[in-house]
Amino acid sequence: ALLAGALDDPDPDVRRHAALAAGRRGTTAAVPVLVAMVAEGTNDVEAAEVLGTLAVDPGQGERILDALAGELTAGPAVRIRVAQALAELPGPLPQALLRQLGDDEDRAVALIASALADALGERT
Repeated sequence: ALLAGALDDPDPDVRRHAALAAGRRGTTAAVPVLVAMVAEGTNDVEAAEVLGTLAVDPGQGERILDALAGELTAGPAVRIRVAQALAELPGPLPQALLRQLGDDEDRAVALIASALADALGERT
């Protein structure tokens, strides 16, 4: 309960730490903060791993996929971090979006997304 309350704390550091801890405990209310962490590049790898764990629940997986997709209008650095976060999601869930990013206008985004999509294809 304390962690869930800290997700709305005005201090971003408190929110981030609470989101990581709450997400590891299965609290899905942490998803928006975790997605923001990926987009901002603050503990993005750790946040992506927690999102991957939460996405094991199929209903949450779709919600997380949609939230990450919502960040794709940002710049190339954000799109690269989102692609990396997508690779943490279980099963075939992220493949279509990674394939779409494989056609990104930014060459680095396209190459990374394509490589991740191929790696996921081998994994599933």
